[in-house]
Amino acid sequence: MFNLELIAKLVGLASPGIILFLGFVLIVKMDKIKQLQVTAEKLKKSLDEMDEQAKLIMRTDIELNKAQEELDKKITSLYALQRLSRTISTTLEESQIFKMIDVGHIEDLGFEKACGFLWTDKEKKFIPHLNINYSKDEVQGIQSNINKN
Repeated sequence: MFNLELIAKLVGLASPGIILFLGFVLIVKMDKIKQLQVTAEKLKKSLDEMDEQAKLIMRTDIELNKAQEELDKKITSLYALQRLSRTISTTLEESQIFKMIDVGHIEDLGFEKACGFLWTDKEKKFIPHLNINYSKDEVQGIQSNINKN
């Protein structure tokens, strides 16, 4: 069959070639690994940059939404002032002006409560003419405070 000595000689002769071949394959594979590591680092850097850009976009979007909300509130207030101005301009009588102001005007201006006083020369004090969402005690407290001065 096979001669063991012949096989041993063939293996002995082929060993340096096999070792050289395996060494070459190892070098090629290590070079490929280095290239892949460089590519992986570049991808990681790109992903980090994209992540920072996404964060910046999100912060900018949040700031823009806040600014838009503030502008919407200001526009609503300006429209409320315009409507209130039109309502008030229909009369010159002070007592009638206060009767024309309603809860809607006040809420559109961004307030929950409002009260208005007129000065009377006879009594030399402020008299309440408008009360929206204040209790009588609160109005009397405000009146006494403004009449002190």
